[in-house]
Amino acid sequence: MVGIGLGAQESLIQRRVDRRGAALEAIVVILCGLLGAAGFAYFALEMYSALEAPLPYTNYTLIGIVLGPMLTVFGIWVLYTVAAHLVANFLGGRGPISRALRVTGWAIMPIGVWMLLRSIVIVALFYSVDFPPSPEGISPEAQVQNVMELGLESPAYFATFLVGLVFVAWSWRLLAVGIENAKEVSRDKARKIAAVPAVIVGLYLLQSGLQWWTPF
Repeated sequence: MVGIGLGAQESLIQRRVDRRGAALEAIVVILCGLLGAAGFAYFALEMYSALEAPLPYTNYTLIGIVLGPMLTVFGIWVLYTVAAHLVANFLGGRGPISRALRVTGWAIMPIGVWMLLRSIVIVALFYSVDFPPSPEGISPEAQVQNVMELGLESPAYFATFLVGLVFVAWSWRLLAVGIENAKEVSRDKARKIAAVPAVIVGLYLLQSGLQWWTPF
């Protein structure tokens, strides 16, 4: 089943290489970002509704937290595209950056699946949390951080980031297939090229998870 699923994804990427525009890929990236934003949207709504006297700009701070995953996904798309184009060209690849833009959009899908998983974990962790009506902190950022720690300083949340590395590996495989077709390089070379942005994303996930690390 896994092989069939990967084969279907790779076939889709190959069909999209020479199509015009990247509107479909943009929709995929936006949907992935929304999946990541869902968990933080739940947190933001629950926290704001529990506040007795919100500090000025608290709502903007919470909106920023919700938008964070969407900006992250867009940033990964840009990273994948630019790295695939520049590194591939340096190693003898050919083809315009627009082709790389299309194939990298589909390589974001595994990241979107992981973000959905993270959103589910966030909702589960905060479902039983009693949101304080008057959080500690003299600024909206400090208050939000203190409340987030009530749920996210959990081994389960840290483990979610470790699991995320598996999804990055999945994303790397799709990215390699895309680079092979979009930049006309060998599969071995495409895998090496795809490893550059994939390793960066993997390190980013690991660093983000360590921020919430708590001993078991």
